Amino acid sequence: MQTSTTWGQALRKALPLTGKYLVLCLVGLLLVGWLLNTPAGLLGKADAIGYAVCHRIDLRSFHLGERQVPLCARCSGMYLGAMLGLAFQALTSRRRAGMPPRGVLVFLGVLVLAFGVDGVNSYLHLFPGAPSLYEPGNLLRLLTGTGMGLVIALVLYRLSTRPSGGW
Repeated sequence: MQTSTTWGQALRKALPLTGKYLVLCLVGLLLVGWLLNTPAGLLGKADAIGYAVCHRIDLRSFHLGERQVPLCARCSGMYLGAMLGLAFQALTSRRRAGMPPRGVLVFLGVLVLAFGVDGVNSYLHLFPGAPSLYEPGNLLRLLTGTGMGLVIALVLYRLSTRPSGGW
């Protein structure tokens, strides 16, 4: 009877380790499969990621010479703003509970509103004859995307550092 208890204990200890190794092997296999089945080179891999997270409309993207960058202007701004915002908060903020001050919330609301207005205006501009407020451009898309990225960064940072029960 003691032998079965020892084997049972050994099996219980081995299964979590085996599960971790199995997950690591599966992730490794997926990574190798992805690397083999995406376009060659670093820019090809960046394009494959860009296609997964962005529409990549040529007119709405920046270009390096003749080559389109992997993300459109608005998505470039969103990811840039989110990364910069998270880095800034991680370096300068102490962990705080509660809502941000009212002035910060108003400013964030303006950034979200600007993102929405610019996005709708840009979308309407795709249809000939549709009314639009102004001529959209990539610089404005980059700026409104960056603003939205900053909002996303604040929300993500607050959610990741909140004490239980706080905002």
